[in-house]
Amino acid sequence: MQRFMLSALGVVTALAVTANSAVAASPTMENVKKRGQLICGVNTGLAGFSAPDDKGVWKGFDVDYCRAMSAAVFGNPDKVTYKPLTGKTRFPALQSGEILGAVLDVTDPEPLPKGHILWTLDNCLITPHIGNTPEMGIELLASRVEENVRRYISGDPLLGQIDLELGY
Repeated sequence: MQRFMLSALGVVTALAVTANSAVAASPTMENVKKRGQLICGVNTGLAGFSAPDDKGVWKGFDVDYCRAMSAAVFGNPDKVTYKPLTGKTRFPALQSGEILGAVLDVTDPEPLPKGHILWTLDNCLITPHIGNTPEMGIELLASRVEENVRRYISGDPLLGQIDLELGY
């Protein structure tokens, strides 16, 4: 995990310091720099990714990523404001420009149907559900297998069943 974070930070930093790059000269980047802070939309309370601690300080993987972006753009990891978003508030925030961009690895519904609003947003990058590091994936898979074994033994429906008609 630490290796991944250092790699991500290195990539972000490389993008930010490449003054001649399209990213550094983009209108979005100029708007962020003019505002003087990064506004980072975060999930509301997803432990490990983004959640406030008992003192109200946001912590987690997504928060660390936002801090890395802030450090790369402003030279200061604390020039970031966290905007709690839900699935219902995320799209309006992207459409209005309140949040200038998003990278989504998980969507609801998944997969996104043709014509979904997310496909039309220029400020939204959708990855094909590959955002886990191997370390994260193995732990998540292990807990899924453990839970499904418990469900199978007790006769409960399994998690993550494939629906051939839906295609996933």
